[in-house]
Amino acid sequence: MAVAQEIGVFLPSTNLFDQQQRGTADVLTMWIEQWLPSPGSPFLPIPAGPYAAKLAMEYADRGDFVIVGATHEMINKYKEKGKQTSHGHVAVVTPGSGKNGFPRGYWGQYGKDKDGNPLSGKKDESLSLSFNKGLRNDLLYFAVMRGKTETKSRLGF
Repeated sequence: MAVAQEIGVFLPSTNLFDQQQRGTADVLTMWIEQWLPSPGSPFLPIPAGPYAAKLAMEYADRGDFVIVGATHEMINKYKEKGKQTSHGHVAVVTPGSGKNGFPRGYWGQYGKDKDGNPLSGKKDESLSLSFNKGLRNDLLYFAVMRGKTETKSRLGF
């Protein structure tokens, strides 16, 4: 969220219409999947699948802002019962290739360590450290296309 704000990209932080009161990462991922792929939007959805990570890396390599996300439901498909989470996860994709077919990226981390200190994320590391390997082909990516202006005229300002 902080990176998006810094470069002037609006990303939702709450969803007033969500009766489940999902966390911010879940809401962002739902936006990626359901609301951002509208005509004239500067947000380009990258379809999930075996080529999504490669395409996301190509967009990041050319300088586009790329975000990746997974809802907690997606994450929990690959977690043992009892170790499941109630939080989704999002990250910003950076140029370059990570490990195991994942891109590189930045992400934060929710929670506290055993001493009660806030957990920190990673900077420009392989997203294989951030997302379970099983999620690789399920992850939802979108790119903010630089220089696209159709959104302004479609909205009338």
